Amino acid sequence: STLVESVRRQLDDVSPDLARMEEAAPAREETMTEEERGVFQRDRERLHEGWADLKEQFGQVQAELEII
Repeated sequence: STLVESVRRQLDDVSPDLARMEEAAPAREETMTEEERGVFQRDRERLHEGWADLKEQFGQVQAELEII
């Protein structure tokens, strides 16, 4: 469906953004305190976990829509 394709394109756009963030992370961490670095690392981990959950949920919804 058009909605599924639209969501898939938007999800596909996120992966390169996450990769760019990870590439920039070491340089950003150089200017941070130890505490800020820890928060930044935890936030990035949560972001990646949330991203993985979102992709999984989209896959499940897509499969259910195909059944319908």
